[in-house]
Amino acid sequence: MECLGIPIDHRLRRRIRGVRTTNASGQDGEHVRILHDFGIALESDGSRYLQICDLSFGIEMARPETKGGVLVALLRPDSKQIYTNGFVAGRRGCPTLDAVADLISSTTNGKLGFDDISIFDAIPFLDEEVKDEEIVKEAQKTFANMVRAKQPDVVICCYTTKTQNPLVKSLCRPGVGKSFDSTDLEYSPSLSLLRVGALHPSYAINHYPLCSCFRQLLILEFTKAFSLWRGDWTEEAWMAALRAMCRQEARHVYQEAKEDGIWRATYLQQRWETILRSLSTAFKKCSFFCGPGSSSVGFIRDLLVKTDVTCLCCDVAYFLKEIGDSDRHSEMYGKLYSAFESWCSETWGTGSLKLNMSGSNGHFDHSALLLKKSERPTALGKMFEDRFYDLLRDLNLSYFPLERTADVEAQRNAFLRFAGAIEGVLENALEEEQEICSGINSISIK
Repeated sequence: MECLGIPIDHRLRRRIRGVRTTNASGQDGEHVRILHDFGIALESDGSRYLQICDLSFGIEMARPETKGGVLVALLRPDSKQIYTNGFVAGRRGCPTLDAVADLISSTTNGKLGFDDISIFDAIPFLDEEVKDEEIVKEAQKTFANMVRAKQPDVVICCYTTKTQNPLVKSLCRPGVGKSFDSTDLEYSPSLSLLRVGALHPSYAINHYPLCSCFRQLLILEFTKAFSLWRGDWTEEAWMAALRAMCRQEARHVYQEAKEDGIWRATYLQQRWETILRSLSTAFKKCSFFCGPGSSSVGFIRDLLVKTDVTCLCCDVAYFLKEIGDSDRHSEMYGKLYSAFESWCSETWGTGSLKLNMSGSNGHFDHSALLLKKSERPTALGKMFEDRFYDLLRDLNLSYFPLERTADVEAQRNAFLRFAGAIEGVLENALEEEQEICSGINSISIK
């Protein structure tokens, strides 16, 4: 299972796989008509402000017209957005909306889609180039009236904005990695709902793609929202830890990552070194370099979770995507090569590794690596280690013969494949542990 280009955490998968559909109220809401009337009334210099395709797109996002259900609250449309090619093309052409579509489908196990969930902008129809405060206030008032008419059960709050409107202010997200003091919002006798704070998808997808923890956080909060709607949500300690990590990372990237929208070279260099060093440490802690061994599956699973191997591999993958194969970053690729060579040597020993002289891809002779397999005593232990061997083999083939240069896309895919495979094995390990615990409990009861 994956979402936003990364594997879904194994601890969320059971919740998602067990999703059942929850019907919204069959009653019609007036929120679409309210949005329509506001859009029609918008004028600029005496002429209609909105093109009909822009109006249509906003209304289609606000559907379905039923009351209740889950509402996703974003900020405003992007001035670069193009709507003339139809609704689906417009959605796919916007990374934010495409991410929302992926989040809805993935966290409901494919049982709900983009067309099943209402999506409102807190400042509807007005992009960031509109500076008229009175028009913005009217737009926010329209959003508030739409929420009252929709009467959602749960609102995923992804925006923050300056406003004097009490309801708009009540639905502003509390900050990256922060939760509302109270999920319940008893706004008026006719409006009560549950709030889930989530960072804006654009923050994770467009602005700070190097930090995969932000994608993990979005997946967590959307899963929480749909679980709250069903009435079966429970918080776990690891969720608070993820939010805390995202708060810390957000402070770091705000202060150091970019200058005038451009990545600082010093930040990229330091982050790359930190990721590779942390990944090497994680591999060692998880006993990938310690031969057959006899560490229990539970012990290795706990280490994999605590060392955050999956997140680190996703960070590597998106780092490679962001910097591309530019010669300006040759030093960074050199560090990855050194790490790869070290992982292979510590895993298989230098004596079993021969440089590739055949002219085909591979830094080391790949034929000698194809039959290497784990010798761990347990089935899940073998699966953990064999997935690591797959990573090393994939990375080996990414290198061009007799060179230290590589196919960057192949390397990126290698790390994403490994991350997804590890989460799959972790899910199996967790289920095995839960079955053992259930068996022990049933024996105790008897």
